Amino acid sequence: MLGLESVYWGITIVTYPFVSGLVAGSFIVGSLSHVFGQKQYEPLTKLSLLVTLTFLLLAPLGPLADARQPERWWELFLRPHLPYSPLGLFTAILSAYIIVVLVEMYITYRVPNMMLAQHETGWKAKLYRTLSLGSADVSEGRMAKDNSWLKALSVVGILLAFAFHGYVGFLFGSIKARPLWSNSLMMPLFIVSAIVSGIALMVVLYTITYRYLSEKGYVDPNLLDGLMRLQMWMIFVDLFFDVVDILNSIPSAYANAAISQGWHNIFIVGPLAWSYWFGQIGLLVLGLILTCVRMVRVSPLYASLTSLIVLISVFMMRYNTVIGGQLQPKVSQGLVSYSTPLFGPESWQVIFGIFMLAIFILTLLLTFLPWDDEGLAARLRQVKVQPVQTVSRSKALS
Repeated sequence: MLGLESVYWGITIVTYPFVSGLVAGSFIVGSLSHVFGQKQYEPLTKLSLLVTLTFLLLAPLGPLADARQPERWWELFLRPHLPYSPLGLFTAILSAYIIVVLVEMYITYRVPNMMLAQHETGWKAKLYRTLSLGSADVSEGRMAKDNSWLKALSVVGILLAFAFHGYVGFLFGSIKARPLWSNSLMMPLFIVSAIVSGIALMVVLYTITYRYLSEKGYVDPNLLDGLMRLQMWMIFVDLFFDVVDILNSIPSAYANAAISQGWHNIFIVGPLAWSYWFGQIGLLVLGLILTCVRMVRVSPLYASLTSLIVLISVFMMRYNTVIGGQLQPKVSQGLVSYSTPLFGPESWQVIFGIFMLAIFILTLLLTFLPWDDEGLAARLRQVKVQPVQTVSRSKALS
């Protein structure tokens, strides 16, 4: 079949829905305190915004790495692609999402940046004054207005999160030329798994940052337990959709022998049998079992390892969906062969570079932005600021 068809969307396209899922899921976790009144997750608000912005900036890199002329990316913004092109829809949603996240970051970090601008010197003072836009208003009226804006922006952001990742499922589900993609469940499958991956990522990053990078050096077991419980229920919903997806494919397979044969040859006895049943379903079931154990939920080490297992499972789901749908040829004979190269274009090297860039950007944001209230208080004490000026964001909004 190599002479007739090939896999056109490779590992870089696999990474795009995975990264965009991290964006959607992490933002929803950070919005739990503003929208749903879950104040125990307030410490995650600042951190989640940094994570969301990082992966928002990196989300287009997957499609750009796959493009033959990536230098023409600017034409997506200048040519009238809407409403004719799904990629034009991606550009509109991505642009709106970045604006919402930047505005919410400005409001969330305005007071801490203003405090640092008043008491730092040199380029740091200029940096924080620029980030706060010179605003020094900490009156009750301004703080109440900021709180209202944060709630409104969080609601809009959640809707954009569903649109940002749901449209990926819509894109795959609408391609009727690929029988294994043409599925009405594709959109909810992508959205739910995105939330699962976002929660898992926040568990790992919360554990690392608050254990090793924060001033307190302490991971709250109650907050961690709440996150893991939330992850447990979302994994349950994700597995439910996986089961429904399998059951939903039975009538199609019964009516279409090509679909049945393709599914069997790819996911039962074929090249993706291991990655589907062990990598996607097996690891997700293991993650569900582990999240049911309280000792795992409250342990930073065990919770992080469990979340890493879940992240691998979600990545395998993206791989099985994107690659698996292309392994069945349109002529319904045989299978298309595919293997991801280690180096070069559309290789693991590109994916490794994208995630290393994510670590670099997130490290910069964690270094310069006051995401840790205790760390902010310590920095202000070093420049002889009175304790009354080290009020945390959560207390200021209460």
